[in-house]
Amino acid sequence: MWPDHETTIDLLGIKHLKGAVLDIVKNGTLLPATIGIFGDWGSGKSSLIKMITKELESEENILILDFNGWLFESYEDAKSALMETIVGELVQKTPLEKKIEVKSLALRLLRKINWFRLGSKVIQYGVTAATTGGVGTIIPALTDLPSFAKQAAKLLEDVDIEKVEELLQQELKQSISRNIRSFRNEFGELIKKSGFSAVIVTIDDLDRCLPNTIIETLEAIRLFLYVPKTAFVLGADERLVQYAVRSRFPELPGDKTDVGRDYLEKLIQYPVRIPSMTRTDTENYVTLLLIQEKLEGSKFQKCIEWTLDPKTIQEGRTLSAAEASELFGNLSDELCEDLVFAQRIGPVLGENLNGNPRQCKRFLNTLIMRIKMAKSREIVLNRRILAKLMLLEYFRSQFFRNLSAWQSMQEGEPEQLKKMEELAKSAETEANSKRDKFPEIDMWIRDQWILQWLNSEPSLSSEDLRPYFYFSREKPTDILSITKRLSPEAQEIIRGLSSPSEAVRNNAFKKAKEISFADASAILDELIEKARNLENYSKEDSPLDLAIKWCKERQELSAELMSFINTLPDNELPVWIVTKLESVLKDTAHHSTLIQFLKRISNSQSATKALSTAAKNRLSKIMEGGN
Repeated sequence: MWPDHETTIDLLGIKHLKGAVLDIVKNGTLLPATIGIFGDWGSGKSSLIKMITKELESEENILILDFNGWLFESYEDAKSALMETIVGELVQKTPLEKKIEVKSLALRLLRKINWFRLGSKVIQYGVTAATTGGVGTIIPALTDLPSFAKQAAKLLEDVDIEKVEELLQQELKQSISRNIRSFRNEFGELIKKSGFSAVIVTIDDLDRCLPNTIIETLEAIRLFLYVPKTAFVLGADERLVQYAVRSRFPELPGDKTDVGRDYLEKLIQYPVRIPSMTRTDTENYVTLLLIQEKLEGSKFQKCIEWTLDPKTIQEGRTLSAAEASELFGNLSDELCEDLVFAQRIGPVLGENLNGNPRQCKRFLNTLIMRIKMAKSREIVLNRRILAKLMLLEYFRSQFFRNLSAWQSMQEGEPEQLKKMEELAKSAETEANSKRDKFPEIDMWIRDQWILQWLNSEPSLSSEDLRPYFYFSREKPTDILSITKRLSPEAQEIIRGLSSPSEAVRNNAFKKAKEISFADASAILDELIEKARNLENYSKEDSPLDLAIKWCKERQELSAELMSFINTLPDNELPVWIVTKLESVLKDTAHHSTLIQFLKRISNSQSATKALSTAAKNRLSKIMEGGN
C-alpha cells in the first residue's frame, strides 16, 4: 500500500516547477515574494512544497518555517496563530549567539500580535474604545491574556510571566494602526538581527480549511508582505481560495469583477500551477507505484527517468513489460504481472480520474485492502477481477448495484452478465431478440462505457463473483468517499444546482458540457444519493428532477439515471416524470429504454391513475410517430 501524504520522490515530473520556485526564493533581488503553488486536490502540491523545502534545507543562512493551516482550523484566531508561529519559530531557530539580541524584538512583536487578537475580540463585543486607547470596557476580551503570557514566557525562556503581563497591559493603550505600521519594520529588524539571509514560510493545506480560516491566514500573510528577505510559499487550490474570498467579500450587484480572483492576484506575485496528469502520465504513474517496492533503488530511479524523459512524454509511450525488458533484461513473473496490470487499469483511471494522483493512489489502496481482508479469511481474490469490478463500482455505481443483485440471486454467476458479454463481443447490441429474456440489460448494453468495460479483460461470465461482492459490502457511496472527490468545478456546479434561484441553477446546467465525464458522473451520483433519501418525489427542482435535467445535458449518463428510477416505487413517481424522461431519451440510443418504461408504467397496478394515463398517452403518440 502507499501512504497518502507528501513525498520527495518525483513520480509526477514536477522537477521543473521546483526549479522555478527555487530560482525565485534564492534570488535576493526578487525578495520579498509571495509564491502560489496551485493545483487540484491531490495533485501533488504538498509533495512539491516538500521537495522545495528539502533542497532549501541544505542552503546556509536560509530559514524554512512550515505552517499547516488545517492544523489551526480549530483555533479561534488563525491569523494570530500563524503570526505567533512565525515569530516563535524564528526565535527558536536563531543561532545561540544572536538569540539574546532578538528576544526583546520578538517580545514586542508578540505583544502586537496579542493586540491584534484582542482587537478582534473587542470588535466581537461591540467595543470601540480600543482604537482610542480606552481599556476599561474590554475586560471580556482579556481572557486570553494570562495564557498568552505563559506561552510567551515559555517561548522566551527567561522572561518573567508577571513582566510579560504588565507589558501586554501597557500595549492595550496603543492604537491598532500604530501597531500595524510598526509591525513590518520590527519583523524586518528581527530577521536582520537573527542573521538569516532569507526566511521562507511555507503554508500548506489551506484549501482544506473553512472560508474564515482561509481569509484569516491570507490577512496574516498581508501583514508580512514587503518585509525584506522573506518569501511565502502558499499551497492551495486557488479556486477554493477564491470561493472563500467571495464568501467573505460578496460582489456588488451589477459588478462584473471577480473579487476572489482579483484578491488572489494582488496577494500572489508568482503563481505556479501543477497541471493534471494526461492519460499517458497516469498510466506511467500507476506503473511506478506498482513496481516501486519490487525494484532496487537504482533500477527504480532508472524507470522514473525513463517515464519522465521528454522524448518518452512527447511520443506518449508507457512503461510496458517490453520497455522494461529493454531497460533491465529478464523480468520476474511478479514484475511482469504488475506491468501488465498497470497497462489494463491505467487507461481507465487516466480517462476518468481527471489525472489526479491521490485518487489513483486511493483506488489502489482500496484494492490492496480488500485483497488482504480476503486473505485473512483464507480467500484468494484475483487482482485483475477485483480491479475490474472496482472500476464498475467507482464509475458506474448503479450498474454495480444491479450486478450485485443479479449475482446474489444466481449463486455468483448472473446470466445477465453472460448475455451482455456475448452481445458486446459479437457486436449485436441492436438485436432485441437476444435480450428479450433480460430486458433489464437493454439500457446498459447501449452505454459505451459499459461496452468497453464488458470487452476488457478478464471476462467475468464464468467467475463466481460472490467473494468479490462479499468484500465490497460497504455501500457504493463508501468507496466514493474513500477514493473520489468532486473537483472544485463540480462542487461549484453542485452548489449552483442547490440554489433556490432558477437563474443560478440554469447557469449550473450550462456548465455541464464543460467538465469531464468523471465530474459529470460524480454530480449525477450526488443528485441520485440525495433523491434516494427523499420521501416525496413530486416536487419539481427536487434532486430527482435535477438528475433528469442533468442527464439531458449529459445523455451518456442516461443508463445510470434509468437504473435508479426503475428502483423507485411506481406509486411514488410524479406525473411530470413521463414528459421529462421523454425529453432526455426520445431521440437517443436509449429510445427503446423509454418505450420499456412507458409500457411498464402504463400497465402498472401500483402507479397512480394520472401517471398511468400520462404514460399511455405518450406511448401512443410516440408509437404513432407524433409529438
